[in-house]
Amino acid sequence: MENEMPSRIIREDMVSDERLCSLNWEAEVFYRRLFNLVDDYGRYAANPRLLRAYLFPLQLDKVRESHMDRLLAQCQEASLVDLYTVHGGKYLQLLDWPITPRAKSSRYPAKNCVCDYLQTNVCNCLQTKTCTEAPPSPLPPPPCPPDGFLSDSLSFPPYNPPPPSPQPPSESVVFQLQQEGKRAENLEQLEIPGTPNPDDMAMDVLDWLNAEAGRNFRAIGSNRKLILKALKSVNFDVAGVKDMITTKVRQWKKDRKLAEYLRPSTLFGPKFPEYYDTRKTFEKP
Repeated sequence: MENEMPSRIIREDMVSDERLCSLNWEAEVFYRRLFNLVDDYGRYAANPRLLRAYLFPLQLDKVRESHMDRLLAQCQEASLVDLYTVHGGKYLQLLDWPITPRAKSSRYPAKNCVCDYLQTNVCNCLQTKTCTEAPPSPLPPPPCPPDGFLSDSLSFPPYNPPPPSPQPPSESVVFQLQQEGKRAENLEQLEIPGTPNPDDMAMDVLDWLNAEAGRNFRAIGSNRKLILKALKSVNFDVAGVKDMITTKVRQWKKDRKLAEYLRPSTLFGPKFPEYYDTRKTFEKP
């Protein structure tokens, strides 16, 4: 699974779209590149660091992360992009998405997504889940009629209040497994729409390494296996692994010889536990 821009036919009506034509040249180039980066549902992470790394890989010396926030705001103001937050994560959705999805599910949650876990079997690592748009709030019961209003000829059926709205889970599946102190050996086979699976976690870690170190490593077999093995050893602590990467980048990047070791085979190799234990904590964007 490589994180490359998907092959996608550019819409012919883009040149006549009044919203797109209202943008300046810089914002229009940003939107056209973003059109090829989003998944089959028109969604992507609204992370300025990742957008800068994947939309402008050969222009990192000219484009800043602050530019991404400004360009996203311009596209949102032109009603081309919708920005939203789900469980603390920031995401974007291209509006009026014209492409029929080829994938069964999106890698990113939809806006107002409410996840309801129907079954969890920790021992056998079986999880099923439904993900639907948030339903409207239940209607309040009708007011009681005034005294003397009802007669012998009138009757009303008993009022049955609607069922309560489903509540989003307070903890992810991975966090529940951590709390129970158990690890599922076949966790890689989990495919829960809207919930990051191990492959997505590994891709997220690799994206972070590429953005921090200014590299372009691909999720080929060896890199993916090393990252998954490292994540498993720390109970899928993605935030801690990102802190480890940032720590090593700040320690090694200015040294030409050491900068060569900012690669998956070194960071997630035999010395990974040592690097992880000596990491520093940084605030995530």
